[in-house]
Amino acid sequence: MRVTREAVFFLCLCLVFWGCAAVGTNGASKVLSLTPKKTYEEHVSGLKSGNTEINYFDFRISYTRTAFYNPYKMKNVEVDAAFLAKERGEYDKVLETANAIFEYDYTDMDAHYLASVAYREKGDEKNFRFHTRVFNGLVDSITASGDGLTKDTAMIVINAHEEYVWLGVNGFRRGRVAGMAHKGSMLDELMCIHKDSGEHKTFYFNVDLPEAYLKRKSGN
Repeated sequence: MRVTREAVFFLCLCLVFWGCAAVGTNGASKVLSLTPKKTYEEHVSGLKSGNTEINYFDFRISYTRTAFYNPYKMKNVEVDAAFLAKERGEYDKVLETANAIFEYDYTDMDAHYLASVAYREKGDEKNFRFHTRVFNGLVDSITASGDGLTKDTAMIVINAHEEYVWLGVNGFRRGRVAGMAHKGSMLDELMCIHKDSGEHKTFYFNVDLPEAYLKRKSGN
């Protein structure tokens, strides 16, 4: 499964303008008041010790509290090169890229997906199962944050690329994208089409965390 980072830069720029629409909305974002139960470092340590039964939502939120967090960091070149290496069967190169990303972002879903494929093809069952479990846990934690079918039940993401990973895993192609303010939060509205059934569906994602990062960096 190939998950691209297309159009993420466009969304990043749009958030600057969508943020202006939030002025005057009622209420405050509940997402921004979320407090992780564990630190990012504690979660990573637990995973590396072999415990994959962690709270993956808390893990993702904890990452947003680190100095590494940058929801607008573009990884296109390195990730595209890793996917190309995967297609060529160059699995050591795939793992080199994945491990480089893990140094600053152990919540990166592309990196865990790539690692799982590389380890599977190299016959390393233990690491294949580990990265597959982490990948699934991260994706499932997005689903668990809301069904995404209404503005009030928007799924919570820590960067725009998570939206595209979730859509790809669930068989949807992205169509039109719109940004909007809703009850003190910023949302992405994605009109999607299912790859197999052709079903049209609209999903909502809460982007308060990347929006807050952008405001901090811009001094607003």
